[in-house]
Amino acid sequence: MIDFLRRNPRLERFVLRCIPDLPVNIQIDEIGAFRIHLRRNRAFWLRGPLSHERYLMSALAHFTTLYEECTMYDVGANIGLYTRFALQRFEVGEVISFEPMQDNFAQLQTNIRLGGLEERVKSYPYAIADENGTLDLQIDDMQSGTAALNRVTNGEASEGRANLGLKPETEKVEARTIDSLLSNDTIPPPDVVKIDVEGAEKLVLTGAKDMISTQLPLLLVEVHGAENAREVLSLLFSMDYSAAGNVQGNLRKGEEWHRHLHEEDVSRVMGKYDLRFIIASPYSRDLPTELEPYNESES
Repeated sequence: MIDFLRRNPRLERFVLRCIPDLPVNIQIDEIGAFRIHLRRNRAFWLRGPLSHERYLMSALAHFTTLYEECTMYDVGANIGLYTRFALQRFEVGEVISFEPMQDNFAQLQTNIRLGGLEERVKSYPYAIADENGTLDLQIDDMQSGTAALNRVTNGEASEGRANLGLKPETEKVEARTIDSLLSNDTIPPPDVVKIDVEGAEKLVLTGAKDMISTQLPLLLVEVHGAENAREVLSLLFSMDYSAAGNVQGNLRKGEEWHRHLHEEDVSRVMGKYDLRFIIASPYSRDLPTELEPYNESES
């Protein structure tokens, strides 16, 4: 039945709209009990918990071998998948998690407790950006459980709500820059920073320039769309970082799915999915030449 729905997107959307958005616990073999909402977090049971995360999980597994008991920032923590894997699977010492969407933040707290990780996680309901203040957040409470700043969406409804013909759903959120949080001693400096903020990646990096230049952390970034990918990659090169990525389309050579990136690659990012994930380091030697896809246990 699931395979049939995957082949029929319209029917899938109709069926999913009828599914009650109940909170349920599922089992993910490598980390244990994990709380999701049945409809909006459907990827966890419809396609497997890591179906979209395999590249960044592979990179995180590699990066965490370079440090012992490292500190990781989870920027755009959603409901806690990376926070849980980082601590339980990859032996990260401490995670600082940021998630501005109210429902997701509550669910993140639940998943931290389910993992027994309260002493090793500090979580904040902030949107990390390039300024401090109050910003509007467009939320998808219907199909994906994600959220994006109005500055990114121009006030348009989230994709999940738009697909169902629903009006925008907006929350007021507190925005902070990484640099301001560090200058106030709110958080410790990071060794690794994972960023997935639905198109606001450049804003996060811009608001963390001082931290990046002094701490030189390893970076794992999910980018959304060709323009966003070009901007992020250009910014990383301007900060003297080396980069690699999950390549498709114009960037792929042969059958490779991962390779080191160079300044001339910026202009070659044309398609929406040419470059979805970027990993970066101030030291090229930290970036793997080859990266095997992370294969999670079946949940």
